Amino acid sequence: SDQLLRRNGSLVASSSAGPVGSAASGGVGEDVAKAAWRLACTPTASHSAWESLEDRAIDACSSLRGKDVVLLLHACTVAQRRPRQLLEKLAAEIPEKLPQLGVASLCVCLHAFAQMRVRDGKLFSAATRRALHPDLRLELEPSHVASLAYSHVRCVLMDKGL
Repeated sequence: SDQLLRRNGSLVASSSAGPVGSAASGGVGEDVAKAAWRLACTPTASHSAWESLEDRAIDACSSLRGKDVVLLLHACTVAQRRPRQLLEKLAAEIPEKLPQLGVASLCVCLHAFAQMRVRDGKLFSAATRRALHPDLRLELEPSHVASLAYSHVRCVLMDKGL
């Protein structure tokens, strides 16, 4: 199951195998996600470094696993980046990766899109349906419902299930 850990005051995605990036490299997607997190943790990261990473992430989108998507989105949020092309591509990819994401990860994804003011009704609807699915009810906590509601309100979206 996935979780969120606090590292340097920020949330970091983790899996049952440990924090993302703690094991040996899991491929291009994981490498891109780790690089994004390192840039987000570097206050002096250059604009060109971010642009290069964003280009790599766009190319690697289909190879990103659910935990990589979460970490990449969280890194962009922490760094206050709004890479429109990458976000559009991720919004299209995330619905296919929903089975890889637990409730907490879904909340992080939607929160990131909301923070970056990306309003994608299809993504929000699919992710919210997944988070509220009866199979995930045991994971669902009041803080998750609050996060989902906040993300919807921030993007001026509605969901009957909420």
